Amino acid sequence: MMTVKKHSKKHNENQLRIRSRDERIKHAHGLKEAKKILDDLNIPFYLGGGTLLGAYRENDFVPWDWDVEVDFRYEDVKRKLEAIKSEFLKTGFELEGARTKKKNWKLKFKKYGTSYELIAWYKKGKLRLRRHKKMKNKFFKESTHITFYEEVFPCLGPIEEFLTHRYGDWQTRKRTAVKEEYRSPDFYWQKRRYFKKLKNIFKK
Repeated sequence: MMTVKKHSKKHNENQLRIRSRDERIKHAHGLKEAKKILDDLNIPFYLGGGTLLGAYRENDFVPWDWDVEVDFRYEDVKRKLEAIKSEFLKTGFELEGARTKKKNWKLKFKKYGTSYELIAWYKKGKLRLRRHKKMKNKFFKESTHITFYEEVFPCLGPIEEFLTHRYGDWQTRKRTAVKEEYRSPDFYWQKRRYFKKLKNIFKK
């Protein structure tokens, strides 16, 4: 029998709690450590998701964001899984989860009280895809840089075009854990509709 994971109100409130300035400084320290590891491994990476949104809009992490996101091209990481895991573990990160299939490649580490998600996107035509999600390949090809916590990071670009694609009205702050409320429908590809219908069936 298929089960649908439900998030309790208490769980959502903990996700969305405001992180203190000291906590956010620690998150940035972990991000800088991740950058050094990836640079040493010669693996191209890009700030994306809520991390880039915060860096660009807030000049900080979004105060209620519960993770740090780094994006990759799948072809840059598919043969370097063990090297990435090894170096992160050596630096004191804990491995929370690993998905290694092409369509859903993700490593999730934890340090300094937050999760660091390393997410890969595979190329299909003019798009980059992963499980139910899509973005234009141009965001990787036209990548740029952003200064964040006194460090220069590569990021998906053009930044505002990417943020509009992912969040729609990215300039309005939305404190919610319901992804459909803060992500643009353009961020999903067609199969998402099937899974959304399936989820609604199990809710009834």
